[in-house]
Amino acid sequence: MTFSTLKEYLLDARRIIANQGYGFLLKDEDAVADVAHRIMLADQTWNGESSKTTWRYNQAKYAILRIMTKRNKARKILSLDRDFNQDHSLKHIIADNKKDVPSGIYDSLCEHAHKILNGRQLECFQLYYIDGLTMEDIGKKLGCTRQNASLHIQKGIKKLKQCMSKQDL
Repeated sequence: MTFSTLKEYLLDARRIIANQGYGFLLKDEDAVADVAHRIMLADQTWNGESSKTTWRYNQAKYAILRIMTKRNKARKILSLDRDFNQDHSLKHIIADNKKDVPSGIYDSLCEHAHKILNGRQLECFQLYYIDGLTMEDIGKKLGCTRQNASLHIQKGIKKLKQCMSKQDL
């Protein structure tokens, strides 16, 4: 069994990353190294059932998929507890209803909520965070499922975070 040099593994990794349409990963040396490492492992584990090139390519694609999954998970974290401003989380601002929160931040949030959120999102948001109802109670009150109420709230949070991050409060 012949093995490539480290330089060849890295070049193969870069070529496969570019061919897969993830050219932005080429600037991430850790990502390139992970894909090259996976290609090295592919050479060691190749059993001859398929062509060696196909096996290496599939293993490299698997490494790219793992990298992208990790990045997407990190981006998808949507929590009200995450800091949205230096001193306050979105949950803190909403739940405290002006207590211990500078009025400018709270007023700005309310103003943006009324501008950005559609009627159902705003209603679900208020029932959950201000009135303290459960998703099930919100669903019953609005004539929808609890999953639907949760979805409205999640979309509302996403919209508010995007807007507020643009405003740099």
